[in-house]
Amino acid sequence: KNWDKGLTSKKIDSYWQSSELEYNWRKFVVSDIKALMGKKIDLLEIGCGSGLIYGEMIKNKVVSANSYVGGDISQNMLKIARDRFPKTRFIELDIEHLLMADKSQNNVVCIQVLQHLPHYRQAINELIRVTKNKLYFASWFHLNTEDSIIFESTSWEASFYNNRYSLSKFIDFLCNNFGSEIKKLIIRQYDDLNFFIYLSLS
Repeated sequence: KNWDKGLTSKKIDSYWQSSELEYNWRKFVVSDIKALMGKKIDLLEIGCGSGLIYGEMIKNKVVSANSYVGGDISQNMLKIARDRFPKTRFIELDIEHLLMADKSQNNVVCIQVLQHLPHYRQAINELIRVTKNKLYFASWFHLNTEDSIIFESTSWEASFYNNRYSLSKFIDFLCNNFGSEIKKLIIRQYDDLNFFIYLSLS
């Protein structure tokens, strides 16, 4: 919610665009989504930000403008996304309180949102509740046994949670609470901080 303070959203969007030139991170993420979830799929992206991951998915034919919906809690991020892709549907969504029916979304992705929440529990409950088939998300994890909950100020006019969650505790949470629903679980590690998790629920 702090992303709507001042010029925070514009500054972060600019940072995301410039950092991609160096790291090719979005290309890696979308390539992974395509490999696991397929092409030309219907997809809800929760935490779509300014639409940059969507843009990469369009390039790779993972989705079309008609098969994709992007949602975010930040009005400023949604405005950037709508201006960037005026023919695509972007809606306001709160990941911890999704106003959607159970199992109403065939495929869901959620990229780099969980670490900016006070904790992941409620968000994961909601993500799995609304997903019918495939769920893919990325977040910051470490191999320690305890979560590192970090709330810090930034140079972008706002303060954020920048958590590093315990991967082992997270997997235990998934298995203990949703083990009967999860048909397949795949974990990919990008670097020391970024992990990608794919769940097949059908």
